[in-house]
Amino acid sequence: MKKYYESMDIAIYTLTSELHDEKAVKTVTKDYLGSLGIDYVFRENDYADYGSHALNLIFVRTGGTEGVFAQLLPRLLAGMTGDDSLQNNSAPFYMLTSGKRFCANFQITHRKNRTF
Repeated sequence: MKKYYESMDIAIYTLTSELHDEKAVKTVTKDYLGSLGIDYVFRENDYADYGSHALNLIFVRTGGTEGVFAQLLPRLLAGMTGDDSLQNNSAPFYMLTSGKRFCANFQITHRKNRTF
């Protein structure tokens, strides 16, 4: 019997600092997301369809992403990323972490609640 989350439409987007080795980050990301045991669409840093899935997760892959999120947030709230219209700009922001990035998640959440 399938568990409810095995058939759920889940998309995972990422926040990554440019200061980290891309190859190492991708390896750790693949291992961690694979350990979750769920099916998902991996969107990486392409937020064009953010909000169009039943569950949209933003995975904080590295430290130092507070500024990345601060730059992305106004575009998400406005419903635009580049020239692409987002499907649902009222989608909530759910942050996913491996447990090693709590401080970054806390700071991002705090910034989200402030006016830019």
